[in-house]
This record gives sequence, C-alpha cells and structure tokens, in this order.
Amino acid sequence: MNIRAHWVRAAHACGIDAAAAAEGYAELRRRYAEPQRAYHTWAHLQHLFDQLAPAGEELPCTTCWAGFYHDAVYDPHAKDNEAASARLASERLNAWSVEALIIEKTARLIEATADHLHARAEDGETARFLDADLSILGAAPEAYLAYAQAVRGEYAFVPEAEFRAGRTAFLKKLLDAPKIFRTPAFAARLEGQARANIENELSALNAS
Repeated sequence: MNIRAHWVRAAHACGIDAAAAAEGYAELRRRYAEPQRAYHTWAHLQHLFDQLAPAGEELPCTTCWAGFYHDAVYDPHAKDNEAASARLASERLNAWSVEALIIEKTARLIEATADHLHARAEDGETARFLDADLSILGAAPEAYLAYAQAVRGEYAFVPEAEFRAGRTAFLKKLLDAPKIFRTPAFAARLEGQARANIENELSALNAS
C-alpha cells in the first residue's frame, strides 16, 4: 500500500487543511532523501507501515504521525535524533491545530524509539509501534544483510574497529534481552529469525 494514504487519512481525521498536509508530506519526503541516510530512508517508513497495517488497515492518528516523523531528524553524529524528531512532529502538529493529546502521545511514541529494549510501553499501541520499528531484525537474511550494510554506510565516518566494537555491543544487548519483540504477534513471527540474523552478523563481525 502507498503510505501516502495513511498520511491523508490522519490529516483528514485531525482536520488539517489539504494544502498544509500536502506541504508537510513534501517536507518529509525531502528529509528522508537526505544524503546522510542509507537505512533511515523512505523505504524504512514503507516497511514500518507494511508491518503495522499489512492489509492497509486504518491506524490511529498517533501511530501514523509517529511513523512518519520518528526519523524525520537524522544525523548519525548526533545522540538526540529521537528527541529532535519528536520536537519537529510536535511543532508541525501544533501549527496545524491538532488536538494536544494527540500531539503528546505522538511525541511519546517517537521518544520511545530512543531505546527500544528499555522504553516503557504504556499500551498496546506503543508496543506494536516499537516492534514494527525493529521488525527489520526479523527479515529474511538477504534483507537483514542489506539493512546491516546500510547502517554501516550511515556510519562510514567511524573507523572500522570502533564500529565493530559498537555494533557488537548493540547486537549482544539484543541477544541478551529476554525478548526482542514485545507483542505476541510480532514475537511469534519474527523473534526466531531476528536472533538467527543477529547471531550471523556477530559471527561475521568477529570473523573478519
């Protein structure tokens, strides 16, 4: 499904003027095409929405806004991308006079992606959103390899030994977690493949 439909639905549900909504969508297309991105691109958003609504189901407005904005600010050198993305979403939604509760929940969803394993999932919506954002971990091996290579591309400025050490630490944290995916549906479908993919990447990192 073309994810623009999710944007249009959310904009209509929140009473956003069509011209303003179109401008906001165009801004995001530009942001996700920035040259420093290799994984955090529009394709990542497509994958996220495919996981959340595989048959094009209507999603809560908060999930839609968080989905579109959660990586809207992305600088591989920075440590506050999620917070900056949440601020941007809040600024745009506030400018469009979206209800305050929707803005606040959207920001919390985005901020939760700063630490998927330890974020507090206050409800099922948050848990599903976090699982969908991590779903690439449980992709087919070739898709996972492309993801890992894209991540390395975004951190091309990091020396190889330093990158391997950091990536290894991150992957081990995932494997050491009791579960990667919070919801039964995502866990049943992706947990096993995710752990196999991570173990394979760790083996490759340690072998070369």
